[in-house]
Amino acid sequence: MIRRRAFSLIELLVVIAIIAVLSAMLLAAIGMVRDLANATTCASGMRQIGMAGEAYHADNDGLLAPCKGRAHEQWQYYLAAYVGDESRIGNALNNHQIMRGCPLFKQSAWWIANNSALTPWDTGYGYALAIAPPWWGAGSLSIDVLLAPAEVAVHAARVTHHTLRPLLSDNGSFYLWLSGVLTPQQIAAVQRHRGKANVLFFDGHVGKHTSTEITDGQAEP
Repeated sequence: MIRRRAFSLIELLVVIAIIAVLSAMLLAAIGMVRDLANATTCASGMRQIGMAGEAYHADNDGLLAPCKGRAHEQWQYYLAAYVGDESRIGNALNNHQIMRGCPLFKQSAWWIANNSALTPWDTGYGYALAIAPPWWGAGSLSIDVLLAPAEVAVHAARVTHHTLRPLLSDNGSFYLWLSGVLTPQQIAAVQRHRGKANVLFFDGHVGKHTSTEITDGQAEP
């Protein structure tokens, strides 16, 4: 008769510990894959918004869509029609997948702390405030370097250093952060892809950068 030796308590604990370690590694890998998928979705949406911007200035004699217009319409208003949604304001912001913004925005500390004060315009992407017309902010913001006092819109030909200048970025507000010290909540809103933010540049490429790099990149090179 063959006697079967039972597991000792120590052996059982070792097996449980190994299973726990493997489970933790699997969960971490799943989390990394999910984060990568969200970052890829975000970057893809940015590129489509960039193409919408190109279509907009092609239809408007080379003028760029403003960050905020005369009647306080923000940049999404001008670009929504170019991403396939003719409703332009309400539905374009709330229902259109591309105009909805970064999929991780509503998980950021900034959104959790400020969601009651945010508007439908705050979709997690900030647009270059340098493209604001002069009736909104010109002369008072250091970033407003592309405008002459008499202009009402910026021509694409005026923009220089296309590979260095951000057009759109992960953000907590509808415009890019200006120079200054950001709060931890603001940094969390910007750097939500494993400590980096997706940034769309004027030449159309998307890169990952810290909030400091984005802020520095807004200045005139």
